[in-house]
Amino acid sequence: MRRLGYKEELALTAAKVVTAFCAQAKGKSLGIFPPAEPKTPEERQRAAEERRRTPSVSIAGINVPVSSPNAKAPDVRACSKGKPLDPEQVERYLRSSFKEDLEAARAAMEQAAR
Repeated sequence: MRRLGYKEELALTAAKVVTAFCAQAKGKSLGIFPPAEPKTPEERQRAAEERRRTPSVSIAGINVPVSSPNAKAPDVRACSKGKPLDPEQVERYLRSSFKEDLEAARAAMEQAAR
């Protein structure tokens, strides 16, 4: 996303939303998570209208909702459950998960994105 001109804050938070979406999908396909309750046609219509009104970016075919963390902030972040995510929290998670391999993993991802 950074290669496309998006700021790091959006790239980090959008990646978190996409990975969570993929983890949920995998959990459902493996039977770990139960399938969602069926929605009525009216509920599906309301949800579709809400998605159309919500600003988003598309990543790998997944529409990721975005928002500014506050009215004065010029930056945009991905949202989860209607709230902008904290890029610093995502960065802390990455550091704790990858530890000393973070820079090598980041370099490999940047190379793959070119």
